[in-house]
Amino acid sequence: MNNLFTAFSVAVISQLRFALFTDSVESAVESLTAQIINFYKLSHVVVDMKEEPKEEKLVEMITQRPQNGGEHPELVNIVVFKNLETTSASYQRKIIHFINALDSYNTNSLRLLPQPIQFAQLKASRPQIFMIIPVIKRREDGTPPQLVPHLRHKFAFSQFYNALDLDLLAVAVVPDLLALRLLVDQVFVSAEIRGYIYSLLVHIRTHRLCSLNSMGARPPTGTLDWVRTVAAAMVVWNEHEREKKNIESGEQTEKKRTTKKIKKQRTKIERRKS
Repeated sequence: MNNLFTAFSVAVISQLRFALFTDSVESAVESLTAQIINFYKLSHVVVDMKEEPKEEKLVEMITQRPQNGGEHPELVNIVVFKNLETTSASYQRKIIHFINALDSYNTNSLRLLPQPIQFAQLKASRPQIFMIIPVIKRREDGTPPQLVPHLRHKFAFSQFYNALDLDLLAVAVVPDLLALRLLVDQVFVSAEIRGYIYSLLVHIRTHRLCSLNSMGARPPTGTLDWVRTVAAAMVVWNEHEREKKNIESGEQTEKKRTTKKIKKQRTKIERRKS
């Protein structure tokens, strides 16, 4: 559970999508929505893609009433797709165009002058935190899921959820993900680290197994930026966790000191009485 919590937090901080692989879809969706998304107090919707809903229906399902008196409906924060891997290849290509429409909101021109996202028959505004998470059932033989390559490339990384892992979420205070997001660009990546990332990608792209299925196995060109951004987001997240532990440790030390002082005072009082 804590690994899933970290993956979700890093994805929000880095503004990159991730896919959730599991052996138990229902358990993974329950843990993701009930324990993590609700912990962050984010709006969400779970969409079963098995029936291949049309764009108009899909937009209606993932939008809500406008917040703060807005003119257009607003997208929910988190959209969870179930059974996306069971849809046809033609429908998955439509989902690629749908995600492209959502991503067009994040262009430089729209950052300067925010505009609602224009779908076929509806406009919708996008909140600061928005992400699509497909929950994909792992095949028993371990082979990749039935997703067209370009759709897989819409997700920067993946996280496996083990339904047998029953650890509880060990977090008490809700982190400010938007504040942490602002720190990502401040992370310095040295030339040695950049060179290491380059060498990894070159090795993967030139591996003989990739030559057998270049479209399905080779990482896309955007992987270089994804790795750098995710790594920076993980640095920000780890520093946040370290600071939180230091604060908690300091509070515990102060409590111990206070407890010792109280015990000493009680001992003195008891001696005086005797």
